[in-house]
Amino acid sequence: MNKLEARLVLSDGTTFRGELYGYLPPNGLVVGEIVTNTAMSGYLETITDPASSGQIINFTYPQIGNVGASAGATMSNRGGARGIVVRELIQSYSNWQADQSLEAAMLERSQAIISGVDTRRLTRQLHTNHAMTAAFGTVSDAELRSAAQEAVSQDDSLVAQVTTSETHSIGSEEEAASTHRPKIAVIDLGVRSTTVQRLAKFASVTLVPAHTSAADIKALSPDGVVLSSGPGNPAALAAVVQVASALANDLPILAIGLGSMVLAQVLGASIKRLERPHYGANIPVRRLSNRRVEITSQNRSFGIVESSLDEALITYRNLNDGEIEGFRSADGTAVGVAYNPDLGPGAFDSDYLFDDFAKQLNSAATSPKGN
Repeated sequence: MNKLEARLVLSDGTTFRGELYGYLPPNGLVVGEIVTNTAMSGYLETITDPASSGQIINFTYPQIGNVGASAGATMSNRGGARGIVVRELIQSYSNWQADQSLEAAMLERSQAIISGVDTRRLTRQLHTNHAMTAAFGTVSDAELRSAAQEAVSQDDSLVAQVTTSETHSIGSEEEAASTHRPKIAVIDLGVRSTTVQRLAKFASVTLVPAHTSAADIKALSPDGVVLSSGPGNPAALAAVVQVASALANDLPILAIGLGSMVLAQVLGASIKRLERPHYGANIPVRRLSNRRVEITSQNRSFGIVESSLDEALITYRNLNDGEIEGFRSADGTAVGVAYNPDLGPGAFDSDYLFDDFAKQLNSAATSPKGN
């Protein structure tokens, strides 16, 4: 593709030079909250994660695109990053799974790339000034600066843009009936394909829109509920919190990412903006029950006010800043993890969480429902 001279401007006015690749928006600029991600590969997983909606992702690794892009790595066809910032975009990829370059994949999804940026300087800037918005493109610096300063950050909920439009089941009803597997209702706040695939290994899965009522969810007769990951501010999801509260007394709940922030509010906790957001594929957390360190992928800028979490047991902590990474209700029926146990790239150290949930569901499937 032909490159175009471009600029990246942060909301504080800091300007970076670069070259535009991929998609060129009709208005010549890309706007969003700018975040830093430490992943060295798995680009498509990162930029197609609905939790990345509204973001401009600054990759710290100097060469991005080496392994190309594989359609099978797409996390969702709804939402995803608005664009990425890289030091050097690599066009000649090498990977037996790849079927196209990263630029080609992003062009298909109307996502833009600015390359040639001093990402080390940018990372230092973001490390000092958190939760910044930015704009990049081919328009004037003045227009970019104005767009960056007026941009809407993830403080506004983006869930409505990424949730499913209607309730639908994964697989056939005949398959579900013949295998007698437990049934899961996934409240879709921006669910990833890998989450659905992992759950479908042991259960019949039904996705429901984020605005679905508790009564409609109970009418599906699920054995358990999953609050999925997703984008935006969890404090803006009061309606989802109410629904989850109505379900928590009757059904096991597994909450991931944004969903864990919803569950925390169900348990009476308050939500805060993290001083240092958690983005990357190599973030260490400690499982407090056995002191084991697990490497996780994360995509979040919100956390739990620890002093407000009185009705739950903390189960995981971040080793970098001590923030809460996991918790469970006093009776153990509701489990939340703020990280992503199923998102590549990165380790799958915490995959056992799905096995633990499966055991809960198998127990619930043989017991009378509380609805």
